[in-house]
Amino acid sequence: MKFEKVDSNAMDLAYEVPAPGISICEFGEGIQKQVNPNSGKTTLRLPFTILEVEDGPEDNVGKKFSHFLPIQTPYGEKQLNSLLSWVGLLEGFSAKFQGEIDPLEDVFLAALQLKLVGKRIKVIHEIQKNQKGKDQVSIVRFEKVNNSGIGKPAPVDRKKTAMKVGQTQATQAEPETDW
Repeated sequence: MKFEKVDSNAMDLAYEVPAPGISICEFGEGIQKQVNPNSGKTTLRLPFTILEVEDGPEDNVGKKFSHFLPIQTPYGEKQLNSLLSWVGLLEGFSAKFQGEIDPLEDVFLAALQLKLVGKRIKVIHEIQKNQKGKDQVSIVRFEKVNNSGIGKPAPVDRKKTAMKVGQTQATQAEPETDW
């Protein structure tokens, strides 16, 4: 790196929010607990990168966003169970953490950071304004990606989506053999 004088007093990082759509996403590095300083509630930050667009602009590919899972609630636990099931990790996590586990424990977070990164999930996402009036991604549905690879299944009408985030189906992905 060459050191050069900077003449400006600010730098816009131009974080690009992906347009609404249906995307095949990969869990990214940076899974972490975050505590709200006002409420004291903890969320689990799950970063995603869009790998393929099923519905929406193709320039969404490569864009990144995060989902904040309310891990201290039954709703958040249900989401995490669903995600682990759909990416084939539920049996491995169940075997490693037999019985009940506090999802805020560092050993559990470390396992998520190791095992979830690189796994794929289908995400239906919209755009909403946050409390500061800025656009942010809002996930309205997660779906399992079929095991045969990324494909173009029948289009989903986002307005008629019946299964919202956190609702599970009776199906489960094949567990991974290498824990």
